[in-house]
Amino acid sequence: MHMSRSLLAVPALLLLLAGEPTYKRSSLVRLEAHVDVKAPPAAVWKALTSSKGFAVATGFRIEESDARLAKVGDVLSASVWSDRGSLVCTFASESKELRVAFEPDNASYLCQKRITLEPQGGGTRLAVVDRYTDDQAETVDKTAKDVMAEMPKQLAAFQAIVDKP
Repeated sequence: MHMSRSLLAVPALLLLLAGEPTYKRSSLVRLEAHVDVKAPPAAVWKALTSSKGFAVATGFRIEESDARLAKVGDVLSASVWSDRGSLVCTFASESKELRVAFEPDNASYLCQKRITLEPQGGGTRLAVVDRYTDDQAETVDKTAKDVMAEMPKQLAAFQAIVDKP
């Protein structure tokens, strides 16, 4: 009986030694953009899930040239701005929706891309929702505006790849 009281005291002692928990407030930034392409959803999906197509559409630099992000669990080494990390496919519904999380090596923020494909006549509307955390209160708006300025350029470049004759 004496031994069990000692074992119960160990977790309580560890909590006391750990000190008070801390927190830091962070903003969740959500950006949206879309582009209409002339190709059907299956062709857009094939281009989007290729490492080259995903990189063009989202601005990530991907090292593996023949790799794909087409099924849950697919992982690619990537970088964006000065951050290196891994792209991880977290959801895939072929020709309909792709969700990819970016896990920065330094674990300093959360980032997810949700890309949906919707048939539009003979083509496809590709819509991107970019969600990421930013705990730099003084620059969060500037960073969001910089990212928003790049999104249409990236989607236009992706459109050019898919729509080329």
